[in-house]
This record gives sequence, C-alpha cells and structure tokens, in this order.
Amino acid sequence: MARPIACLLRSCQRLPMQPKHASLELSARCPCGTVSISVRGPIYGMFLCCCSDCQLMSGAGHSAVAIAGRDQVQLEGEITQFSRPAASGATFTRHFCAKCGTTLLGGTSRRTDAALLPVGLFADQSWFEPNQVIFHRSHQKWDLLPDIPKYETYREGL
Repeated sequence: MARPIACLLRSCQRLPMQPKHASLELSARCPCGTVSISVRGPIYGMFLCCCSDCQLMSGAGHSAVAIAGRDQVQLEGEITQFSRPAASGATFTRHFCAKCGTTLLGGTSRRTDAALLPVGLFADQSWFEPNQVIFHRSHQKWDLLPDIPKYETYREGL
C-alpha cells in the first residue's frame, strides 16, 4: 500500500515553498524492485551538495538533489530509515529499500515539509537544472561542478 512521505517524517510548522519547476510526474523503483517511489507535483528546489555525508553516501564528489513537498511523494514497499545529526545541527533521515539499500529519499528536521529526492534514482533526469552548490567547503578539487553559485554551507535565508 502506498504511503505518503508525510507518514514517515515528523510534522512541524510548514513554511511556504515556492515552485522552481512546473509540476512533474516521476516514478522509479529500487534495483531489486521491492520499493517504488512516485512524485506528482512541483519541484521546489534543485541543488548539488558537496557535504561529506553526501560524498560518503553517493560515492562521488557531490549528490544531485531535488526538493518536493513531502505530501507529493508516495512510497510502496518495505523501507527502512536511518537518522543522524547533520553538520548543520539538524537531524537528517534517509529512507531506503530494506532489501537492497537504495536511498529513495531524505528528510531534514530543518524542513520537515520537504522530501529530498536523489535525482539519479529517476531514469529521465532531463528536468533537473541545479541552481546552486551547497557545502562547497567540502568540495573535492577533482569533482567538476557547473558554473552556478556556490555556498560554503547553506545559502543565506534558508
């Protein structure tokens, strides 16, 4: 049975998010086929993250992330989660397939109304247009990044 991500993340006061991309319909499955994810609605942000945790989880110099509303994301299948303190002081939670371990989405206590989607999970990524790099302070010199604004941590105002 499909569950909205709202069931998985803690509730808090919602802050308004402004759409950065027209409404999309995305779907994907983990490699073992146990879990499916679907996203229906606008994308509120697109960025690259160079934090050491994203490097560890992705095995690359950065991760590519899209932000959707948590109530726009449906998961079906057996998932598990892991929460840890982030460098920002927030709690970051990754939700992944209980069988193959594929990360399906993340969430942060800084924005519990948001679902952080790993863009590489989706076969069609043509819609992804990152507009910033966060945690550039951890950037690896060998990792080539596009010419977009770069922030040592989060950009001001977030």
